[in-house]
Amino acid sequence: MLCCWLWVAVVQAASVAVFPLQELAEGRNDANLELTRELARELARGDHPVVAVDTVLTFMAHNRIRTLGHLESYHISRARTDLGAAYVLVGTVSQRRERPEPSLGLTLNLIRTSDARTVWTYVNSVSTSEERRLLGIGEPRSVAGLQRIIVAELQQEWPAHLLITAQAGGSSVLLDMARLEPRQLRPGEVLRTQARLRELWTGNYQPQVSFEVDGRTYAARMEADGRTYTGNWPAQGNDGNYPVNLLIEWPDYERSEKVPLGDYRVDGSAPVVAMELRGVQQIDGEAVFNRQVAIIPRLLVRKPLSRWRLAFYAESGNLIGEMEGEGSLPEQFVWEGRSSYGQADDGRYRIVLNVWDLAGNSARTEHWLGLNRSLPKVAATLESHQDAFQVDLSHEGKVPLDFWRMELWTREGKLIVRREGQELPVSVALGEADLDDLQGFVFAQDVLGNQLRQDVRELLPTLTQPADEEVEEEEQQVLSERWVDEF
Repeated sequence: MLCCWLWVAVVQAASVAVFPLQELAEGRNDANLELTRELARELARGDHPVVAVDTVLTFMAHNRIRTLGHLESYHISRARTDLGAAYVLVGTVSQRRERPEPSLGLTLNLIRTSDARTVWTYVNSVSTSEERRLLGIGEPRSVAGLQRIIVAELQQEWPAHLLITAQAGGSSVLLDMARLEPRQLRPGEVLRTQARLRELWTGNYQPQVSFEVDGRTYAARMEADGRTYTGNWPAQGNDGNYPVNLLIEWPDYERSEKVPLGDYRVDGSAPVVAMELRGVQQIDGEAVFNRQVAIIPRLLVRKPLSRWRLAFYAESGNLIGEMEGEGSLPEQFVWEGRSSYGQADDGRYRIVLNVWDLAGNSARTEHWLGLNRSLPKVAATLESHQDAFQVDLSHEGKVPLDFWRMELWTREGKLIVRREGQELPVSVALGEADLDDLQGFVFAQDVLGNQLRQDVRELLPTLTQPADEEVEEEEQQVLSERWVDEF
């Protein structure tokens, strides 16, 4: 939205409007159109445009100007707005006669329309007696000849420097407010435009007002206040920036102005977004993590965004959490495996990232991600081979191991075996170790960082079997002896 005071100059040269000269010799309000037109033609040969005399006459008729030789301040201002004139030239033919000798007098005032100030005055009179020449060659013999002389002298004194140093723009329109909504939109969407003038158009002749975009015009509807114009139209089909002008036309004056209101952008291309996951392991073709994962969003085609949304869904499709924001994407998101209700369970989750640009075009990317906090699953079996024992270790979990270690020692602290590695299964020879005296642990860590440390006697319940069998045999022997005695 653009909302400010704007003084918009739209004509690129300081133009002059020559108003009909008042003929005092004939009557108070009689016009000398012949001299007026000749004066306008000569001035038009200069570097500054001159409003056509017929256009000035039309302007006078529309504004009901009935007096000649001077203009009211209001009409001077209207000449600036309606005719685009930076200056108006008014004057009187103070003397014009053919007998007893031709004579002509002229008084002119050049008035600046921006402040209605007279910036130059010209007074001159000529007669045939003053223009005597040798042998009478080329002497003026009538008022018509004197007109050519007085116009030529006028051109020599014409204040061209004033018009050159004048601010470019013979006419202006004062805007109170201009609004374009939305400033970014997709092809075919409707643009809403509003422009409010600071002043009302007054007078009997109202200009035609419309909006111009890309060489096409769209209707402008005047609101009840008489100075606000609104319009709407569908956005162009091609991407790009489109300036909007308020087009003001005066057909009777053969003149128009374009007042810049601003521009809007048509954008039909969607953003291209991608998402990278860091801190994960690829297991069976899927990313898996156990503590936290860094989500790195990437805009593959750089363009401003209006908003974004990151959502997390369980494998069932239920939304478990989301976050939203406006403007550009953060450099990264960090998910610690939590949902809106607390810690998320192990399982598969879908991460969905949506983005919208300023025009409303959207893009989406998603990733499946596994969460696994379960401990590594290590199994052990004890085997005996001719008075020697060995432990077979195997891995039963889906997450690959990163490292394992086993240590066994006696009750007295004597190390029996120490083995470590990265892969299972493996067999560890114990030799002729006393199983009753065996102590130790097995440690395992998977590639996600989940760790397991387990006592070897818990891992191998059979290590306690010999002691139990000995107690059982002693109890059976006592029972047998009791039965014999009793028998």
